Amino acid sequence: MYKMPEIGASIIQLKRTDKNSAHDNAVNSLKNVNSEIILFPEKWITEKLTMEEALSIIEDLGTENIPYFIPGSFSIQTDAGLFNRSFFVHYGKIAGYQDKIMLYGNEKIHYNSGNIITIFSHNDLKFGIAVCYDIDFPYYMKILAGNGCDIVLNPSLIGHDFNVEWHMYIKIRSLENRMPVMSANSISDPYLGESIMAVPFGFKNGFRIRTKIEKYKNIEDVINTEDYRDGRNKRFMEDPGKYAGPESKIIKF
Repeated sequence: MYKMPEIGASIIQLKRTDKNSAHDNAVNSLKNVNSEIILFPEKWITEKLTMEEALSIIEDLGTENIPYFIPGSFSIQTDAGLFNRSFFVHYGKIAGYQDKIMLYGNEKIHYNSGNIITIFSHNDLKFGIAVCYDIDFPYYMKILAGNGCDIVLNPSLIGHDFNVEWHMYIKIRSLENRMPVMSANSISDPYLGESIMAVPFGFKNGFRIRTKIEKYKNIEDVINTEDYRDGRNKRFMEDPGKYAGPESKIIKF
């Protein structure tokens, strides 16, 4: 186990499965993973679940020794409709959840959009969850940065044909906000893994990012919050995401 300001982080590239095989699939993937933060992909269980079913699956995974576990996201059927929901688990207990806000493509037909961005705060750490497409929109990260978020978790399900563009988004969001982003994909076809972790760090009088990308294996790294917190705060002061700047004009010719 690491000590603050360092924290171990792992991305698990799960295969997609039905709910009957979910337990064994997840438990096997967690073997020999000792990081404090663990992230699964988006919608790795292919079926709709009730809240009771999802909570039962999560509780049966035996994550009582994991401080910060984000088991991807699930299609959760509620009385209010269907939500793409990501849970935050602390030592086996549900701390809360984040519903996907920016629905992609046909998701708009089937899913309801969330309307709250949640910051999960514990001791000296703050986390945010941006479910897949949420990360594409600059406002989302600005809100997290403005609330002092330290690490952004991005459970995703990205088709292999769009890996280049996806990786660009993760790198850009990390660099422009001076915040680490962990983005998990499934190794099932047609997604084929290639998850990415981007971590910013101060370099001379500016900032750079280091990235780790793996085709099929887990990604493991150590994140040191002292590498970027001051930079995150300074960048947010420079660009809080409120663009009421100079007036614009159009010249017709």
